[in-house]
Amino acid sequence: MKTFLIIMLVIGGLYLIAFYVWPWVFSLYLRCLSERNLEAYFIKLYRRFKDNPRKFRDNEVCKLQTIAQISCEVWNEAKEASQQELALEKDARLLEDIRQDIVYCSQKFEFWCGARDALQQEIQRREFFNSFRN
Repeated sequence: MKTFLIIMLVIGGLYLIAFYVWPWVFSLYLRCLSERNLEAYFIKLYRRFKDNPRKFRDNEVCKLQTIAQISCEVWNEAKEASQQELALEKDARLLEDIRQDIVYCSQKFEFWCGARDALQQEIQRREFFNSFRN
């Protein structure tokens, strides 16, 4: 009887760690990342999605699409702010830095808009094929 109780406690502890503690610790880890590292994580996650979209559940694809939408808006705002700064700046050295910043923001904006569109198409494709199940 003692052995059975110990086994049940160990299984319960593993269940608690796997389904409650680990997700909480991982979300805390993501909150502590810098913006650059967090974006790198999401880029890596998107590339994993592009390699094998079937490994992702529907709700994960929707969340990733939301992240892509938000990132697209953030980089668009950054690009617009740089363009406004470019119009006001007079120093030639700073102008070149601002132009490089605009190019960088444009690349990020195009990447995330492409990701958003691809994820939206995947969501629509899944909804279409899921409609056959009903």
